[in-house]
Amino acid sequence: MQISNRGLALIAGFEACVLVSFMDKTNRAIGFSHHGVEVVPGLTWTVDQSIAQMISDCHVCSVVLERAIHVPLDQTEWDALISLAYNIGSGAIARSQIVRSLNVGDPAADDQFLLYENLGRRIRERDLFR
Repeated sequence: MQISNRGLALIAGFEACVLVSFMDKTNRAIGFSHHGVEVVPGLTWTVDQSIAQMISDCHVCSVVLERAIHVPLDQTEWDALISLAYNIGSGAIARSQIVRSLNVGDPAADDQFLLYENLGRRIRERDLFR
């Protein structure tokens, strides 16, 4: 399953689009907080490059989540999980308690969103998931 336009808009609303590389905590980033070895000091992108990379990064998150989650999800649930994965990293989401809770059918799995930093964002993701 792929992220919807609504999901992309959700992420874009959380992540600033910065067209010159910057330090994001301890790593360089550009666009909608894309990290990678190609992000070097002084690198510049266009808005279109930033959007294309965000979509590509969401696809990576989708592949990881498709392998990790073994229960059916609807589009809004998927969008919320992709937003979380985009922010915390696809590796972290694959090993997360929220994925384990979903896979065992825990009806309170959505409350796991609130265990991560950025509480305002996590509340919006959880509410979308519900």
